Amino acid sequence: MIKASCLSFSVNNSKPEQLIDGFSFDYTTKTKVDIDNTLLFIQLKIDISAAIAGDEAKHKAASFDFGFTYEVDNLEQLIQDVEGHRELDRTLHMSVLGIAFSTARGIILTKAANTIIQDAYLPIVNPSHLLDPNFQI
Repeated sequence: MIKASCLSFSVNNSKPEQLIDGFSFDYTTKTKVDIDNTLLFIQLKIDISAAIAGDEAKHKAASFDFGFTYEVDNLEQLIQDVEGHRELDRTLHMSVLGIAFSTARGIILTKAANTIIQDAYLPIVNPSHLLDPNFQI
């Protein structure tokens, strides 16, 4: 990894009158490749919702948008043609997503101090699940 950035974030710091029962996390990822410069880009967006005691609705508590840049010397060899479109090697893709997700966990922890989401710990997940668009944390 040559760069990790928190591109933007927002935290709803208003304290709810009721107790927070827990948090849920929604995420999206985008992967882009620059073969000429052997660069791989991961964009990871994480939205955090709070569950308030006695309330069925999710309440948006925070949103984070991260960017990660990796330099991969043999990147061209790790891209395959699959059924008419190009795909990044699955093992590499899972590895960089796992590193990005773990790095995001640490950044969120520091940004969340003394806010409504200070107890919202991004869970540890299997990186292969990050490739599944239907997976929910």
